[in-house]
Amino acid sequence: MKVAIIGSGPAGAAAAYTLSKKGMDVVVFERDAAIGGRTKSLRKNGFILDTGAGFVTNFYPRLLELAKERGFQNEIEEMNRISGLFRDQRLASLNVGSMISFLQYPFLTWMEKAKMAFWMLGVTLKRKRYDIADPSTLIEVDQRSIADHARAVLTDNIYHSLVRPGIEPFWYFSCEDVSEGLFVGLSAHAAGAKFYTLNKGIDRICSALLREAKVRRKTLVESVSEEQGSFRVHFSRDGDNQSAVFDRVVFATTASVAARLSKGLSEEHVSSVQRSFLEEQRYAA
Repeated sequence: MKVAIIGSGPAGAAAAYTLSKKGMDVVVFERDAAIGGRTKSLRKNGFILDTGAGFVTNFYPRLLELAKERGFQNEIEEMNRISGLFRDQRLASLNVGSMISFLQYPFLTWMEKAKMAFWMLGVTLKRKRYDIADPSTLIEVDQRSIADHARAVLTDNIYHSLVRPGIEPFWYFSCEDVSEGLFVGLSAHAAGAKFYTLNKGIDRICSALLREAKVRRKTLVESVSEEQGSFRVHFSRDGDNQSAVFDRVVFATTASVAARLSKGLSEEHVSSVQRSFLEEQRYAA
């Protein structure tokens, strides 16, 4: 079976690796010259800069297993995870997972700290129920947005001083749009959380997974159409328009890109519910 994967970020790289192991003929399309998507790293004059996501945590067990499988576990280093948060012309530091650092955090009152601590204790006790990589475990906390949840269960100040700056700069989603399931799932694993980076650049995760894969870099996918039970991928490279036929297509892009590329596909392949979801997603600046 021939499979086209659009996007070489973590989702595309993981899909390519998994499907290749199952014996499928996989081709990855990447519009950039470098792989990694929103985990791309820049290298110059001996320096490495992670341009997007720059860390992983100890509650990403699948990733740690892949690191051993693909031989990059020795590149993983623990970080001192201190975040700088700015509000009302003041800068404060917060070490995620440290109770002392949380108690010293100046943007919350003592009542708010007690409220937050009590709420965190409740979700931490349920941590085995929540897996942020398995949406089915988050259904019970999928009723409203993160913003609505935080304002209702916590306080508006906690939302703006702790919740929002803890979500948007790292996951690129607006808290007004994303399910409370993400916030609850992350918070359930926050106590004792450890953070890691890769000393050779975070995009080494993608490059390790795509080591033997066929990756067409600097290739822009324009659209995907149906063709007699198969899919034709229309793409361009250096101004040259081409197309190729595949048995399956994996959209490993942001939702907005997936919505545009899949516009010509029928309800059989992209349901109205899926299409509505793709078209409604927005990303924080």
